[in-house]
Amino acid sequence: GGAPYWPFLAAGTVWFVVQGALGALWITVLVREGGTVVPVARNAPLLFLQFFGVHLMFILGVGLRAFPTFFAAGPLPVSAVQRAFRATQLGIAGVLAGGIARAYGLEALWPVESLGFVLLGAGLVRATWFTGWWRGPSRIRAASRPSAYLLQPAMAWLVLAGALLAAG
Repeated sequence: GGAPYWPFLAAGTVWFVVQGALGALWITVLVREGGTVVPVARNAPLLFLQFFGVHLMFILGVGLRAFPTFFAAGPLPVSAVQRAFRATQLGIAGVLAGGIARAYGLEALWPVESLGFVLLGAGLVRATWFTGWWRGPSRIRAASRPSAYLLQPAMAWLVLAGALLAAG
């Protein structure tokens, strides 16, 4: 009911369906052509979708739900989280469009793909900010804190990855 983390979970589901449909299409073409291995140019967009569209969207959805509580970050600013969500989704769509175009030998969408990487990276950094991962896990029982300490480097790496995507 309006929780700002649910769109990330919904997006993970949608991107899962998209990558499944795209994979099924390309495998069907591959079989009809008598091939045995999906070409790298077609495999790359599928892997990108699996990682950034599916896995990271679920990680962010769950992280935005649980981490602010664990790390005493306070309530999520709904409109700011929505902007981060839109940036990630536009970024994924842009990178995917460029990857699909490249799979068919077209380089004309490279500006869209480049902007996609910038938007995706900026959105990841911004969404990760709201988790409060850098604070101590003050709202977790002492016996469970070692597990929380494992989450902090994971979020730090996600921030670094987002920054590198945006800068690259």
